[in-house]
Amino acid sequence: MPGKALDVERKQEMMPYLTGEEQIIIVMFCAGYYVRRAIYVLIHLIVRPLF
Repeated sequence: MPGKALDVERKQEMMPYLTGEEQIIIVMFCAGYYVRRAIYVLIHLIVRPLF
């Protein structure tokens, strides 16, 4: 996964230009996206076998 490591490094380089609040917003947005995806997948796994 060398591409992912480079991506993380690039993000860390960009971070100092952002304020603390902007960093929190970005983290919350990313976390919210993954949480929604996880809930969507879980609902499908639970609902599909029932119907």
